[in-house]
Amino acid sequence: MVHFQRFDRNTRKKDCTTVDFPLDNFELVDGENKLHTYQLVSCCNHTGMIDYGHYTAVCRTLKGWK
Repeated sequence: MVHFQRFDRNTRKKDCTTVDFPLDNFELVDGENKLHTYQLVSCCNHTGMIDYGHYTAVCRTLKGWK
């Protein structure tokens, strides 16, 4: 699970910058070192403000995924 912190706790404002990431071969990198490669299987989205809102989720099946 990867979590993108989208709220500033001091101002309580949401960062609405679009986050673009690949569905396949998502690589986490620490400086020059590749840590892991992942396949996206689901995404949970929040709409609204820090105190209220709605969550939706989308999932996909991967053929032959174990």
